[in-house]
Amino acid sequence: MDILKSMVPGDNSPVWAVLEFVVSVFILVWVLRRLFSARKKKGEKEKKAVDGRWIKYLSTGFAFAISCFTDPTYYAVILMGGETENFLTATLLLTIWFVVSQFMALIVYAANGLNLLDKLVAWVDKLKAKNRKPITYTFYAVFVIIAVVLLMDIGSYLFDGRYLF
Repeated sequence: MDILKSMVPGDNSPVWAVLEFVVSVFILVWVLRRLFSARKKKGEKEKKAVDGRWIKYLSTGFAFAISCFTDPTYYAVILMGGETENFLTATLLLTIWFVVSQFMALIVYAANGLNLLDKLVAWVDKLKAKNRKPITYTFYAVFVIIAVVLLMDIGSYLFDGRYLF
């Protein structure tokens, strides 16, 4: 643990300012390129449904299980469950975490199990076609706000010697 502590710069290190600057410039360049680039229309690709073999369900479940180890909320829920020292409470916490974090996958699994997957895909396609621009511009605005806040944090560090956050 001491090796990791010695490798990571301190809280007021200028390394974090450089990192924040790189991230904010990357975000701004990405958003501006997406907004102002001439878009070429690609040919409409035919969408194919995935057939429901059990090995695909098993491999998808395995991928979700492996991905939980990269999720910090998983560790937080594990720690909270361990703090309770009650098996049922820990199980309930993990179940809530799973349902919340994998909500969209559960909807797809349920739709597939009820033979409603084609209707779900048609509904999502219709929703995407109708609301694509407002949702896209909202995401762009959120990214720009994040970049501006990071730049403000860098400015605070440069002028005051400490970070805002």
